[in-house]
Amino acid sequence: MENIIEYVKMAIQNIIANKGRSFLTMLGIIIGIASVIAIVSIGEGTKNQMNSEIDAAGGGQIFIYCSDDAITEDEYMTAEDMDAIDEVMWDSIKQIKYDLMKNTLSGPSIYGMIKNALEIGDYKEASDLQKIAKKKMEEIQQLYINYRKNIL
Repeated sequence: MENIIEYVKMAIQNIIANKGRSFLTMLGIIIGIASVIAIVSIGEGTKNQMNSEIDAAGGGQIFIYCSDDAITEDEYMTAEDMDAIDEVMWDSIKQIKYDLMKNTLSGPSIYGMIKNALEIGDYKEASDLQKIAKKKMEEIQQLYINYRKNIL
């Protein structure tokens, strides 16, 4: 027990004797912890924002409008045409959403890979993956725009 007390006294004396080194060590630890917290927070914030954008864009509503340009009934869209468009568009959107957010047996989602890269400190990989995620989000947005053009 006396050894432990002696070690603590020596440690305090060394800290007092080397104030500059002790200050810089504490500063490094504080900055390191703060940066890890910031990076994880940015990753989670980005994930939550993209999830809310995907949910907000869908809305679950479909509007059907027949153009006045159609001359005969043959030019109008049939129910089968609408079903085919609906299936293609939603399948594409669903696949991109899975790529972004859903871990599968074949591998992690893009967000899962971003999280893994941040956890191991590979910030370049995380940045590259965020660029891929942004492109996927733009692709989803364009699919929604095209889908709305087809149904309005």
